[in-house]
Amino acid sequence: LNEEKRIPKKGDFLIISPNTIHQINVESDSIVVCITIRKSTFDKAFFSLIQNDDPISNFFKYNLYSAKQNYLLFSIDINYQLLETIQNIFIQAYSNSSQANIICCSYISILLSYGLQGFTISTLSAQSNTLTNKITTILNLIKQDSATIELNQIAKKLGYDKAYLGKLIIKNTNHSFNYLRNYYRIHNSCQLLQFTDYSIEKISIKTGYSSPNHYERCFRQLMKTTPTKYRSNKKSN
Repeated sequence: LNEEKRIPKKGDFLIISPNTIHQINVESDSIVVCITIRKSTFDKAFFSLIQNDDPISNFFKYNLYSAKQNYLLFSIDINYQLLETIQNIFIQAYSNSSQANIICCSYISILLSYGLQGFTISTLSAQSNTLTNKITTILNLIKQDSATIELNQIAKKLGYDKAYLGKLIIKNTNHSFNYLRNYYRIHNSCQLLQFTDYSIEKISIKTGYSSPNHYERCFRQLMKTTPTKYRSNKKSN
């Protein structure tokens, strides 16, 4: 990407703007799904994506319609719904049905929404491309390692003063580092409650909480219900 080599990990989601020079090398034991969207198709089918105020929307607004070379790389959770959506995209892409293109665009929109899911609480201000991408990187680091990540680790990785980084996060998301980390921890625990049979204690440990009681308090504050009730409701649905 622009003479920069990146080695993606499992679950990495990469959006490349039209003018970015890139080459993809795939090793024999890897699976990479590539989806190319015409700009004209994007204009018609995905215009609603650029109306929001989040990292992906800002990326499209600042880069899709400019000559700048840029890309957005972040991590998403691979689950059954995601894989099914990708499968449906390819089914419709090779279909001869008169409605196939419309259906395909709808599935791509769903796929992009899955990518956006972890960033929905941010209220980034449209100050600059550089700042938007920095904040996206920070949010992605918190999301990827929410169980163990500390503010000083991110500060060291990005070359920031810890206090300055904390203020930068609050200024651009209206939330503190601790709130964002807790949000992603609870989000991850919701997936475990819904799709596994792990005990509440095990889920609390896996998502980074010091005790089940602490986890349940944080869960109640954010979700307005208990983990047990949340699981019960999801399982019944």
